[in-house]
Amino acid sequence: MDPTLLLWKSEGQSFFQRFGLWFNHLLDPTLLLFSDAEIQKAHGALLEQNVNVKEKDESAVTLLLSSVHADSGALLPLHFRPPAVFPASVFPVLGSLIHHNGVRPALFWQFLLQSYNAMFTHTNRNSSGEQEGKSSLLQLLPVIGAVSYTTVAGVCEI
Repeated sequence: MDPTLLLWKSEGQSFFQRFGLWFNHLLDPTLLLFSDAEIQKAHGALLEQNVNVKEKDESAVTLLLSSVHADSGALLPLHFRPPAVFPASVFPVLGSLIHHNGVRPALFWQFLLQSYNAMFTHTNRNSSGEQEGKSSLLQLLPVIGAVSYTTVAGVCEI
């Protein structure tokens, strides 16, 4: 079993423990500065160790939890790692909040924001039940529908 999945299971069982872990450690934007080689090195080091999770290096654990998919053990793309959520969504949120003279700019900013949220969710989804690593068109249709619906709903609120 992948060490990141074991870490998630051992770190916090309640919603509030995981919420605290996310906002205290995993959303730190400095975690985006680590290279893929450093992340893979930390992942390999934790794979080799057979010690208790509590005794492992805290910085390596935080780096892994914020950069490696828990189910597959694959590296997450840089823009879809948890520390990139706030920096990547600042401009679409601000663009959605400003006053627009027409519908097109509002649609653009809402579509950009909702597309990023949907791609982030799809990238970080629970993939333990999947046999293959690829998403089919049938799986992506609800994502496309959700983006379209929330874009229109967001524009109607403006």
